[in-house]
Amino acid sequence: MAMTARVSARRSAGGTAHQEATLRRRAFGFGGTGSALQTALAVAGPIVTAVAGWGRMDPVAFAAAVLVPAPVLLAVLAFGGRSRWAAQEVLAWLDSATVPVVMASADEAGLDDPAAAPAERPAHFAYRAAVEAVSRGLDGLAVLAAARPDTGRLGPYPTLKLWLIRLRFSIASALFGAWLLAAIAVAMATAGGVVWF
Repeated sequence: MAMTARVSARRSAGGTAHQEATLRRRAFGFGGTGSALQTALAVAGPIVTAVAGWGRMDPVAFAAAVLVPAPVLLAVLAFGGRSRWAAQEVLAWLDSATVPVVMASADEAGLDDPAAAPAERPAHFAYRAAVEAVSRGLDGLAVLAAARPDTGRLGPYPTLKLWLIRLRFSIASALFGAWLLAAIAVAMATAGGVVWF
């Protein structure tokens, strides 16, 4: 609900929703070839290891082969995107700020409000500059990341949310692997099999 209000506030203030969405996609790695490949790996990884290990491993080794390699590889890939983390943290901080992000002047955005945190003015300016950079065909993330020292420590909820987003493919792969193992176990039990692997 709060996020919806912020998006509405930005749009009503004349913000370019497409450019703002592009900035967020770049910051969090949503969409594109990279996301498609990681989604494919999250699903195909456990399936390939299950097929390759079937009948060749004891149950514990088989479960480890299905559950571990793909999520670990995807976590490594997630840490490879550390260059975007500062920009992600500024966006997460702005999402939880007391003053909604709007593409307007600082006064119109309410940044003179005494309730606003001291870091909100530089963070809002950085956000506006980043969106303007995107509108000119530039990346925009470096401009946004420059405000990270001003925002300070993130709260526990934004931090947890960021880690879930960063590790989303790894978590999805682990969950899919667990589901696959459960499906195999149920299928074998239903078939009345005695030998489990």
